[in-house]
Amino acid sequence: MLYTGIDLHKRTTVLATVDEAGHVACEASVPSSRSAVAAYFAELPAASRATVEATSCWYWLRDLLERERVPLTLAHAKFVKAIAYAKVKTDAVDALTLAQLYRAVQVR
Repeated sequence: MLYTGIDLHKRTTVLATVDEAGHVACEASVPSSRSAVAAYFAELPAASRATVEATSCWYWLRDLLERERVPLTLAHAKFVKAIAYAKVKTDAVDALTLAQLYRAVQVR
């Protein structure tokens, strides 16, 4: 199983995927479009679960990933404190942190 953290914005989306051991399997910054996000998940070598922080534009992502059979969990920004307290704050770091936190919760 793979775990993907998604940092979703209006124009770009940063995705980071880790395996069950926490090793990075894939990372990418893609346009925030259905085709680009679907292509990212199509290239993954195994089944994936995904998580995204709540934003005002996450609904299309949920619909897309449902069709792609990728379970999506919505992360409440208030409760994802590791991201808020990070010393280095970039979209790539946010996506990887989301993936690692989601993996940690799922794998225990």
